[in-house]
Amino acid sequence: SLATKNKEERDWKKIWEHAKPQPKFKEQSVSWALLVATLGLTYYNVQHVAVGFNDWNQGIGNLVQESFNAVAGGADSVAKAMDSFKTLMVDLASLTGQALLVGATNYKVAQHATLRWRKWMRADFEDRWMKNKAFYRMQFLDKPIDNPDQRIQEDPARFTQFAVDILTDALDAVISFGTFSTILWGLSNDLNLATLGGPDVVIPKFMFTAVMAYSALGTFVTYYQSKPQEKRSQEQQMLEGTYRSDLKEVHEKAEPIALNDAEEVQKGILSESFNKLYKNYKTLINIKTGLLVMRVIYNRIAGVVPLVVTFPQLVDGTMKIGGVYKTMGAFGEVKASMSWYVNNASAVREGKANMNRLIEMDDVLTKLERENKMRDITVQPATPPAPVPPTPPTPSVN
Repeated sequence: SLATKNKEERDWKKIWEHAKPQPKFKEQSVSWALLVATLGLTYYNVQHVAVGFNDWNQGIGNLVQESFNAVAGGADSVAKAMDSFKTLMVDLASLTGQALLVGATNYKVAQHATLRWRKWMRADFEDRWMKNKAFYRMQFLDKPIDNPDQRIQEDPARFTQFAVDILTDALDAVISFGTFSTILWGLSNDLNLATLGGPDVVIPKFMFTAVMAYSALGTFVTYYQSKPQEKRSQEQQMLEGTYRSDLKEVHEKAEPIALNDAEEVQKGILSESFNKLYKNYKTLINIKTGLLVMRVIYNRIAGVVPLVVTFPQLVDGTMKIGGVYKTMGAFGEVKASMSWYVNNASAVREGKANMNRLIEMDDVLTKLERENKMRDITVQPATPPAPVPPTPPTPSVN
């Protein structure tokens, strides 16, 4: 609906206010610089490491096929095959070393970006919460929010981790798609469905067309299948906070509870709050199980498609084993990049739930800040008129 769309736009604008680069905040500026560094590392990883592994798979596949005839070709053929194998092993060691170095560096840089972003966001919410007694005044609002302490302590940590992970994964997916879709396009051939017993219809660049259509279908199904998780995840965080508050209350009010023999009453309160979160989490388990089944089926079917399509070319000799390996690798990379949402749907919904809680906190603090500004506005009194000098007494005439 239009109202839902407008709310989504407003929510993303609010989050952008907490994320956009602001030079006056050192921690946030450093965080963005680190994120830019992860972009460069991700680009290198795809362009040089991932493509290198794909070419290596083609090379080792062709060598395996050629080695079948090496013995028949004599000692020279065997020696040549061994030299090629040694070269491939050196290439593999180099690629593995690059992958480890880039992966470890990228992880460390991304985690430092997360930590600095969390530090800035925590300070912002904490300062506004403590300013003008907002921490006290918010409990008297018409719709007070639950567990503001949890929203400051946990939600920024969860949200920043989610945001950086999703951003780096999305960048990797975009770069991988741009790189490997070109490779897959060049490896794809037209397919006449009549060769498979179907109608006489030719599908151009079948491998590329198939992965695009299959990924689009998987994304569409997963999007609607995962929608209930966002609401349930947000509710779970609220219920966990309530249960923790009830436990904290027992600790803080230990003496009156003991003096009044109120243990059973408190146990009832704790049981009720835990049963609510228990019931909600069971629903979350069902939702996540459905997404897991969908993801497994989706990925298993996709893994067979390139082999089925390339097998006829392998049999008739128009493609070597290395070509099959390279095609399967390119297909897998394009499928993975196009299936980004399918593989991250659960994380996206949980992250959106954290985002909603932060937005609710921001809305409450903004409302209190507006009230405080209105209270500070005072009407200045009008300038009093200048005093009239007293009229001198009239001299009496005798």
